[in-house]
Amino acid sequence: MADFFPIVQRAVLRLDEPTEVDRDAVYARAREALQQFTGLADATFEARALDDAIARVEAKFAKRPALALGAELASGPTEAAPSRRQFAFNAGAAAAVNIFKTLLQLALLPVMARLLGPEAYGVYALAFPTVMFFLLLGDGGLGMSLSREDESNSVVWSTAFWTLLGTCTVMALGVMGAGFVLARVSGQPSLVGLMTFLSAALPLLALSLPAGARLQRRGNLLYHSGSDLLGSVAGAAVALALAFNGAGVWALAAQHVTLFAFKAIILNAAAWSPPDLVYDFASLRGHVATGGALLVSRLGELGTKLAENTVFGHIFGTVPLGSYMFANQVSRFTCEAITNPVVGAFYAQALRESDDEVAALHARLTRMLLLVLFPTTALMAVAAPDVFPLILGNRWGEAGPLFQAMVVAYALAAAAWLSGQILMKHGMTDRSAKVVVACGVARVTAVVAGLWLPPIGVAWLVGASYALQAVAMTLAVPRGFGSSLSSLVATLWGPAIAATAGGAVSASVISRFPGSVTSALAASALGGSLYFALLFALDGQALRDDIVGLTRVVRRRAA
Repeated sequence: MADFFPIVQRAVLRLDEPTEVDRDAVYARAREALQQFTGLADATFEARALDDAIARVEAKFAKRPALALGAELASGPTEAAPSRRQFAFNAGAAAAVNIFKTLLQLALLPVMARLLGPEAYGVYALAFPTVMFFLLLGDGGLGMSLSREDESNSVVWSTAFWTLLGTCTVMALGVMGAGFVLARVSGQPSLVGLMTFLSAALPLLALSLPAGARLQRRGNLLYHSGSDLLGSVAGAAVALALAFNGAGVWALAAQHVTLFAFKAIILNAAAWSPPDLVYDFASLRGHVATGGALLVSRLGELGTKLAENTVFGHIFGTVPLGSYMFANQVSRFTCEAITNPVVGAFYAQALRESDDEVAALHARLTRMLLLVLFPTTALMAVAAPDVFPLILGNRWGEAGPLFQAMVVAYALAAAAWLSGQILMKHGMTDRSAKVVVACGVARVTAVVAGLWLPPIGVAWLVGASYALQAVAMTLAVPRGFGSSLSSLVATLWGPAIAATAGGAVSASVISRFPGSVTSALAASALGGSLYFALLFALDGQALRDDIVGLTRVVRRRAA
């Protein structure tokens, strides 16, 4: 069921004077558009959802004068709106911590890989998706929704605390039970103790969510960033200490639990409020209902990833699974370090822009992201089979070709999340959830093909599923809301040709001078230089237009 409230809310906000007559006209057009919309699974449920959204907007008009209501609808109810300086601090701190965490993880990965080896990563790959599945299920979107609740409503906050603590404790027991099942299925008895230890993250999550929601409501996200930073540093230190002392896969588990422990301690030190001994689940119904499609998307991703890793490990064993997981991790970290800041900023911008402006910005940002991602992933893919064994050791020789098969396609999928933000803006997250789940099933199917194909063949099929996800996510955006797939492809032929040529030259140099990090770096530099030369030769005017257009957007927003 779609969430029509943001759409109706924006339509009312665009009225010069939101009188009752004008509002009724907006609602009538919305109902007419819904009746003409094809492909809905159940029109009755969707019509009911639209009526509920209209009722929520009208309820605000019944309590506030029209002029005063505009600010409330636009910003949502808050006890004390944070200053612009506080907002800047929040955004800057989150961006800085995100960059630091990415660099820390990229620096930590090769060290931990060399100390632990593929087998430890393979065992952890069997345990981790189950833990993450329950962590997302334990939140249930409740933490995000609680930040809208008045802190004086002790019944809701206390009920939420006891609900989170109870459900997360039960789920921790579920993780322990899953350890026994996975140990029997995979033939890895160490999973029993490992997953019992990892289950401690669930009660820690329950303790941190209410405090985090209070801080979010107060407009102070610095503690979130600080807990994330300190938890990441402490977790890395604990993991390295244990790895150097031969703890194996337990080093990875300790890193994960340490992060959650630091978050719980720091957030509660900043905003702890003892819960009352009351419980009224009915008071949480509105909060429990939020974020459904987004949660389905995340759970679907984790569920299919669990199946993907389990099937891959069952067919090929834990050592190839460790290489496969490592190749996936490096692909994800490389691409998302580039795309995540842009994707988040695009969503915030899209909320304030018309559909035509969003479509134009969508096209320009997709192109700009891939201008960076195409050469980066192409050159890394060419160098990986030579560089991975040199840096990580010969045990990781198989990871290079697997990375080579997946990283460029993953770049397309990461850039396509711009389309996902457009769907979110219009309350159509059910579409993105369907794409994510369907493509996750496609990846599992690709891994099943390992019964007949070697690991490298499976990796190429998984890469194809990432490319399919990029196409499907772009096509899921209704016409007029974002840039069309054909328009995006038409603007990308120049960067694609230039990146292909740069990668080919880099591969030629590496093949003539193999087995050296220096030659790989020199080859990448030569390939990158050729890429930029060809890009300006083939697509120079479009590149200049992109830079000018983005500069105008920044200046207009600054003004």
